[in-house]
Amino acid sequence: MIERLTRAERWLVHLEGLLIFLAFAGLVIAMLLQVFFRFVLASPLDFTEELTRIFMIWLVFIGGARALYMAEHFIVDVLVNNLPGTLRTLVGYLVDAVVIVFIAMIAWIGFRHSLFGPRQVMPALGVTSSAQTIAMPIGFAMMFCHACMMLLRRHPIGVPTPQQRDASMHEPVGS
Repeated sequence: MIERLTRAERWLVHLEGLLIFLAFAGLVIAMLLQVFFRFVLASPLDFTEELTRIFMIWLVFIGGARALYMAEHFIVDVLVNNLPGTLRTLVGYLVDAVVIVFIAMIAWIGFRHSLFGPRQVMPALGVTSSAQTIAMPIGFAMMFCHACMMLLRRHPIGVPTPQQRDASMHEPVGS
């Protein structure tokens, strides 16, 4: 069972890499278009600001999921590290449980707001604001999967596994 979940998580990591690459490439292309049209052709495009914002939001939330997987989030563990071994482990799992509940709540609220909230239309692109707001719950859902897998592997959420440390050192950009 754990092996199948691990394979599913690897697939999720590859999907995140693809989404991060696409969001970053789209962000760069939209910004270059805006600079070219505004300063070279003196005729700025209307839609590039909205498009850039959408790509940036997707990049932030999918990147946040990748950061959780790679254990690169900021963590303050001075107090926990000074606790005795058994108590340290217990507090670690308590913190992990709180993190998982928080992530699940944010994902649920985000999905409800994005899917059933107000349908504001972005004027230049003509698409609903859900194109940008759905990135938050999707990113938090990915974080939830990674956090649950860390808990299943009995590994505290804020600490990278040796495999994650090795992968982050040898991982090409955008994968």
